[in-house]
Amino acid sequence: SAHHHGRGTILRRLRHLLLNGDGLLTVSKRRFVDFYAAGIAATLVLVKCAIKSDPRATALGGYFSLNDVFPPNIRRWLPTLLLLLHLIRRYCECLWVQKSGKLSRMHIAGYLLGVLHYLCLPFVLVPLPSSTGTRND
Repeated sequence: SAHHHGRGTILRRLRHLLLNGDGLLTVSKRRFVDFYAAGIAATLVLVKCAIKSDPRATALGGYFSLNDVFPPNIRRWLPTLLLLLHLIRRYCECLWVQKSGKLSRMHIAGYLLGVLHYLCLPFVLVPLPSSTGTRND
């Protein structure tokens, strides 16, 4: 019937709009750089919080000596260091190497999921302060 055919066309158009957005629900693929900027910022904030809340931290702004970060603690911080290097490398690639066309688009849901992923990733890899010792403020 003509009525059934019309509904199918509307559903197809609605599906196309939701998936492709026709530009409404999409962002430029040049915004990929936001994923890595968010990851770098989240990682640096968590590292600063981890260092400041470490019970071995000195009174000098909450930082402790490099001996506390590097051996024997290098294994604790290696995943964080590798994550940060990866994020910086991808950030630089997005800015200076990867050239997305002006018409290259990604769906807003994929964009938001990417930003959320890189905001949450540091929570898995930044080590929590060890619970040994007490902090004297």
